[in-house]
Amino acid sequence: MDENRDVAVLAIGTTATRLGALSTGVVDAAMMTFPHNITAAQAGFRELVSFIASDIIQLQGAIVTREALLNTQPDVVEKFLRATIKGIIYYSTNRSGAIQILARDVKTQESLAAKIYDLVKPALTPESILSDDLQKRVMTPLWERVAKRDPSTARFFDFALARKINGELKVEGWKP
Repeated sequence: MDENRDVAVLAIGTTATRLGALSTGVVDAAMMTFPHNITAAQAGFRELVSFIASDIIQLQGAIVTREALLNTQPDVVEKFLRATIKGIIYYSTNRSGAIQILARDVKTQESLAAKIYDLVKPALTPESILSDDLQKRVMTPLWERVAKRDPSTARFFDFALARKINGELKVEGWKP
């Protein structure tokens, strides 16, 4: 297939909107995220590619901020990041508790939340930090398409504070 000739990429909104467009035949294919990918499969749609199963790196969450906040309120940034890291550690080490929270937040049955958890869990990175290899794998396709040069990940990723917090939590012996 020629991506410029054979496919029209449309921006049509949230995953729920994309599922609706797929269900009504407005589009022939759509990217789905949890829980809609599972709902689509239950409705008889065929999964063409699983980014997790295919080891395709697609970042689904990030914490970003302005330099000004880092410079003027580093304590707020650190407290937020510490709480987030604790939440991720809890999520990755407490399946039953995480499923209950996920079901509540996504407003779905615990059985569906369990499927989501089991699909997502293998894709979580240790300590919520992308290794140097993963950073490069994320950036390489972008650089190949846009800049035609090797990616410099340091400009886009800074895990120094996350590494510091993870180290402190280990020293403290923090457990969820």
